[in-house]
Parts: sequence; structure tokens; C-alpha cells
Amino acid sequence: VLILVMIPTNLLLLSGAIYASLTQESSLYISKNERLAMDWIYRNTPEGSIIFSSPEMGVFIPAYTGRKVVYGHLFETIDADSKKDWIIHTLQSKPLILDKGHPFWKDVDYIFWGAREEAYGGAPPDDMNPVFSNNEITIFLAAVKP
Repeated sequence: VLILVMIPTNLLLLSGAIYASLTQESSLYISKNERLAMDWIYRNTPEGSIIFSSPEMGVFIPAYTGRKVVYGHLFETIDADSKKDWIIHTLQSKPLILDKGHPFWKDVDYIFWGAREEAYGGAPPDDMNPVFSNNEITIFLAAVKP
């Protein structure tokens, strides 16, 4: 009986993995340009740098760069719900508003801007010069520290 119950479970898990692989589910894959941007972060930013990005990109950045993000994994981010809500609200602003008085901005060193961030409907900051750019991704120096 136990084996008969396990077979459908395994088939369900396997079919989900195959579907995600075939559709290149964005929560599991990064683009070539995203990888190039994260390589730049790894090679050109100090180890203690904190990156502002969308919640979706925040899952990948620490794994590929060793850098911290404002919001990454739900269970590894202190005050995760508040930070995620704040990031989403911030990403919806046109242009991105750097509220220097907000406690979540105080340690941000870089802003990662790409398709995942644009999906929230906002626009990148218009008063900053990019430190990295490719066809899809722009990275800005946040410069919000007092």
C-alpha cells in the first residue's frame, strides 16, 4: 500500500520538474545577461555590499555573487514581509525613489535593474549614473549613505 501511494507522488514531482525545465520557469532560471551582471558584481564590488533588487532576483544574487540583498529568501531575510512589501512598492514608483530616510535604504550600495524589476511597472532612477550595463541589466551605485 505504501509503495502504491508513493508512485503517484513521485510521478507528480517528476512531471513538475520536467514542466519547469521545458518552460524555463523564471523562478528557476536566469538569463545570460543576468549572469553577466552578477559576474560583474562578484568581480567589482566589495564583499559586504548590499544590493537592491526585485524579490525574484534577490534569490539569485547572493548565490552567484556572495553579496547580500535587501530581500532574498523568505526564511533567510529578517523582517521579510515588511521588506518585500517595501521593495514591491518602491519598484512600482516612476522613477525609482531613493528615500534616504527609510531604514531599508540605509545600507544599500547598488541597485540591480532588469526585466524582473521592470515587471513591477516602475522605472529606474533617473538621477544616477550606471556602473554596469548590458542589453538587459543596469546596475547603479546607490550612494544613499549619509
